[in-house]
Amino acid sequence: MKTINYLTIVFAAFLLFACKKDNDAQPSLYEGNWKGVYSGDESGTWNINISKEGVVAGSAKSNANTIYELNGKVTNSGSFSATAGSTSTGTTFTGQLSENNASGTWKNALVNAKGVWSGTKQ
Repeated sequence: MKTINYLTIVFAAFLLFACKKDNDAQPSLYEGNWKGVYSGDESGTWNINISKEGVVAGSAKSNANTIYELNGKVTNSGSFSATAGSTSTGTTFTGQLSENNASGTWKNALVNAKGVWSGTKQ
């Protein structure tokens, strides 16, 4: 009987220390400030912040000095998607982030414009 009680205590202690809480998650690899350039049918610069949860917020500035708000997300695997303007008429940026670099394509179907973008983590 003592062996069963002892094994129960050991098993309970193992479960207590082996289980990881959801709120103990490590910060995102991509968290922080990023900036870069975009080019193609229009060109300019962009600057974003990525939160620990992968939320993207920032802006893009065209060479004609028009500023666009950028909002989107990054997955744990680094897949990036953000929109400048509205989702129906704005420009979509899609691509991939690595630990310190980012690149992808952008397009605006409404005005038939497209191009590429790239950047680095600051």
